[in-house]
Amino acid sequence: ENPGLIFPILGISWFWAIGATYLTQIPVFTKEIIGADEKVVTLFNGVFTVGIALGSFYSPLAIKWLGARAKNLSAIALSGVLLFGLDLCWVGYYAAPPAAADEMLGFVAYLTASFSHVRLALDLFLMAFCGGMFIVPLYTQMQIISAEHERARTVASNNVINALFIAISSILAWALSTVGFNVLEVLFVFALLNIPVIGALAYSAYKKRVG
Repeated sequence: ENPGLIFPILGISWFWAIGATYLTQIPVFTKEIIGADEKVVTLFNGVFTVGIALGSFYSPLAIKWLGARAKNLSAIALSGVLLFGLDLCWVGYYAAPPAAADEMLGFVAYLTASFSHVRLALDLFLMAFCGGMFIVPLYTQMQIISAEHERARTVASNNVINALFIAISSILAWALSTVGFNVLEVLFVFALLNIPVIGALAYSAYKKRVG
C-alpha cells in the first residue's frame, strides 16, 4: 500500500545481510588468509562494531553537511562499503601468512607484521563506518514514510524481511563455499553485490528529487 517503504526496507535488509556475512566470515578470513589467532578475530570484531557505532553517530552531521544532497547519503555510504570491501579483498590476497603453517599471529605480532595487516583492520573499520552512515537515513525514512497508526507493523515487517535477507545471505555464502570459493572470493562476491543496491538507492533518491 505504501511503495515508498520498499527501498528503505530493502536497504536496511541488505545492511543486515552483508553485516552478518562479514561477521561470520571474519574468523575464517583471520585464520585461513592471514594466519592469525582468536585475539585478532576479537580485534576485527571490535573494530567492526566501533566503526558501525561511529558511522551511525556521525550520520546526522553528514546529513547536515550534504544539505539538499542528503537523500544521496545512503548510496554514497554504500559506495564506501563497496570500495573498502574490495580493498579488503585486494590486501588480503597479497597478505603474507606466517612462515610456519602451525604458527598463528597473535595480537601484537599481527599489528607489527606489516602495514598491510594494519590496513586490513583499517578497511574493516572504514567499511563499518560507512555502513553506519548508510543505515541511519534508511531507518529514518522508514519511520517518516510509514503512517503513524501502522508504524509498529511496518517495523515488524521490516524485521521479518531483515531475517529473510540474513538467511539468504547465509545460504549464498554456504553455496559459494560448497562449489570451491574460498573466503576471499566469497567476500569479493558480496562486495560486488553492493553495486545493484547502490544503483537502486541512487534511483530512489533521484525519484524523490524530481518528484
